[in-house]
Amino acid sequence: MGNNLKLLVPEDLLYIAEVDGEPDAFIVALPNLNEAIAPCRDACCPSAGSACSGG
Repeated sequence: MGNNLKLLVPEDLLYIAEVDGEPDAFIVALPNLNEAIAPCRDACCPSAGSACSGG
């Protein structure tokens, strides 16, 4: 399974710990998609941005 994850996720976002050559644990870093879609959300629904952020 560890080798399959390496194929799907960029190397800088996935770390796999191995014990005796076998995958034992992993951690995946995901980008904050909220930051990426914020301009689109604000353009479509200007009032939604302030309502969702509590401001």
